[in-house]
Amino acid sequence: MVVAVLSLMLGGPDDWLQELVVRTQKDNGLVAVACGVWQEGKTYVAASGAMKAGADAQVKPDSRWHIGSNTKSITATLAGVLVDAGKIRWDSTVGEVLKELDPPKEFRPITLWQLLTHRSGLSPETYPEPTAPYFARSADMAALRSEYARVLFKHGLKRPPGEAFEYTNAGYVLAGKMLETVGKASWEVLVQTKVLGPLGATAHFGAEPSKNLEQPWPHSFKDGKAVPVDPALPDADNAPAVGPAGTINLTTADQLKYLTLHLGQGGKLLKPETMRNLHRPEGGYAGGWIVVTDQAWTGGPALTHGGSNTLNHQLVWVVPGRKIAIVVSANQGGPDVPKALNDLILEVIKARKL
Repeated sequence: MVVAVLSLMLGGPDDWLQELVVRTQKDNGLVAVACGVWQEGKTYVAASGAMKAGADAQVKPDSRWHIGSNTKSITATLAGVLVDAGKIRWDSTVGEVLKELDPPKEFRPITLWQLLTHRSGLSPETYPEPTAPYFARSADMAALRSEYARVLFKHGLKRPPGEAFEYTNAGYVLAGKMLETVGKASWEVLVQTKVLGPLGATAHFGAEPSKNLEQPWPHSFKDGKAVPVDPALPDADNAPAVGPAGTINLTTADQLKYLTLHLGQGGKLLKPETMRNLHRPEGGYAGGWIVVTDQAWTGGPALTHGGSNTLNHQLVWVVPGRKIAIVVSANQGGPDVPKALNDLILEVIKARKL
């Protein structure tokens, strides 16, 4: 495979990140890797590797990467925007907002905040019915999510709302349905117009068909090798209905625009008290974020999260105490990918003398 590295350093002619990214990609035999760092007002982006295993086309600094469950904090941020606008409350319930869907009695007390912090009582099963219509692509995504909600209602809760933490994509889809209802638009439209657009960022939702390799292809991992998965296939990403839990693709630079919002350096999209609430953990998990308090290098509480649809991987860190945000991405699955990306983050921390 031809290996090339392209780097965009918006903050200056420093090649430190370029060297780290190409080393990570080559030493771990990954198809492609990207990394972005925002620190002290400077943005650094580097990318190394192929759009598709075995292809000559190389990833670029402005390639889009699947962010997986890092979508969740964007959904929670959208909730914050709508809370600030008076459209919904953190304690608004499924019964109040989704009454037209006639939720069963056990679902009605679930609050928006419980859904965003994985304390809704829902099962961790993302697809309770593998052949349900929510796998289809649709021009009416809000209607598709209504169908998803009805399937969840049919299968019931695993435990009473608020009783315990259990990570579940389904909870974020139900939260997204609540936001669509009060926002009077699809989650996709609301995310772009209310969150990412005002920050100068643009999302693509779902796997991105790319016959001419304009964007990175996803890869499964079989028999020790990364195997390209055609992004035009239905199983190249999570089901479209599951968007609020994990189907966004962003360029690294655009994702840093979003991450710096949570760093406190990215504008005034949210009221200060709303931002504080999004970072307030319920047993370690806040509004789409894992809150870390036990690492000395962070200089105080930090936010982190991972994302994967098993065909792509990503890790992010937002560290207010050090005024730094970091994102690392790879376009493949595999058991060793998370460690490779985490090691790259550790190298970034060392390079920035944190």
